[in-house]
Amino acid sequence: MSAQGGGYPDFYSVSFGANGDLLSQWRGYGSSGGGYAIGFDVGGLVPPTSPYPQPERFLNRVIYDEATQLRILRAVADAMLALFAMVDPADPDLTKARASVFSALGEVVGFVFSFKDPAWAEEQEWRAVYVVPNGELEGVHFRPHAGVAVPYVSLAMGTDPGGRLPIRQIVLGPRVDTDTAVSSLELLLASSGYSDVDITVSSVPLRT
Repeated sequence: MSAQGGGYPDFYSVSFGANGDLLSQWRGYGSSGGGYAIGFDVGGLVPPTSPYPQPERFLNRVIYDEATQLRILRAVADAMLALFAMVDPADPDLTKARASVFSALGEVVGFVFSFKDPAWAEEQEWRAVYVVPNGELEGVHFRPHAGVAVPYVSLAMGTDPGGRLPIRQIVLGPRVDTDTAVSSLELLLASSGYSDVDITVSSVPLRT
């Protein structure tokens, strides 16, 4: 998502899949079957959202069903129309009205990250979104990808006061040298203070 500093909020997102052992994910993101899939506890991944003026972070399960998407959009549209009807243009103090409207608009924008075409349903995706108010550029970095400078921000994820990520499981890719990988991974986790992570091996029979 582009960070332009134009006074409007920018949104940065990171995606997670509910299925940690999916063939298409290993092929697309796991070096053709290599690598690791890290499983997180959803409840400890993102701090609770604040409703005003707009949540700084939120975590949503992606919705693929079109009928559900339309039902949600209609409900939010009805709520926004009700908000507009309650606004008194003659009121000299419209602070609360503006806050309510902007909060509703923020919810609508959130649907950009929550709705996806049904063709992608097997991913069972969740998206964590971070909102940068007013398009501020402080803390924004860039990385090259396919010839494009991609903006990103570095965040401390999780709610643990000690900074530990809520890692619950790690799945080894179908092309990983299992014995060596498990031993080295156990050592890495122990040295980083993670003693309760379940390590499993992919059940995907990957063939090319």
